[in-house]
Amino acid sequence: MNDGEKIVLLDGKDPRTAEVLYRITFEANQGQTTWKVSSFQMELSEKNNLYLGYQIDEQLVGYIGCQIVLDEMSINNFAVLPNYKKRGIGTALLEQLVAICEQKSVCNFYLEVRVSNLAAISLYKRAGFKQIALRKDYYQKPKEDAYILQLEKSQ
Repeated sequence: MNDGEKIVLLDGKDPRTAEVLYRITFEANQGQTTWKVSSFQMELSEKNNLYLGYQIDEQLVGYIGCQIVLDEMSINNFAVLPNYKKRGIGTALLEQLVAICEQKSVCNFYLEVRVSNLAAISLYKRAGFKQIALRKDYYQKPKEDAYILQLEKSQ
């Protein structure tokens, strides 16, 4: 990370956080999202959820969020603003999230990803995730299948 860049823990204490996450998601997905500001407000308030943000000069440019249940974690959402892609931000967020979850004794990591999202699939595979299943018509806007990916870590 360069000067002025940091990864921060996100929570629901500031109501604007949910709005910023929605904006990042909307822009990263070219307006195709089923998530609403209220969805992010609920996500940020859940005690089993963990959200990290990537800031550059105090501006949030990307985030990753997951739910942790016992020794399993499922990534719920992950987005980086288009102008900040291909800078290692996604990799940094994913690595930090996995490291924090490992400290919480998580050893199984799961996520769904659009079959057409080759950049994300490449990122996950570089991090050690493996495809374990295909979920038909998982995404609705636009309708598309999802790969289910898993990363197993020993405790």
